[in-house]
Amino acid sequence: MRYQRHTWQRIVAEQAGRIADLENKLARLDKRFAKLKGIEPMKKGTGKIAKVMGEYERGKLHSGSKKGPVVTKPAQAKAIALHEAREAGAKIPRRKGK
Repeated sequence: MRYQRHTWQRIVAEQAGRIADLENKLARLDKRFAKLKGIEPMKKGTGKIAKVMGEYERGKLHSGSKKGPVVTKPAQAKAIALHEAREAGAKIPRRKGK
């Protein structure tokens, strides 16, 4: 009986190790395919985009300076958010022309 218990413990430990290896491999592949698609995870711009979109939702986002008119269209708010994120150093590609 004792031999079987140790055998099962060894098998379970091996399987847990294999699962951890597969999870690491999957994470590496996700990063690799994201780079191949040209999509790099944004680090610098995510906070800036969230901040600007929050201002838009609260009705505090102005076009230009604070004296400019309040932004009412979501597309314009997205454009302002992406512009400010690019200024902050985020690698966000420009929109291609039609």
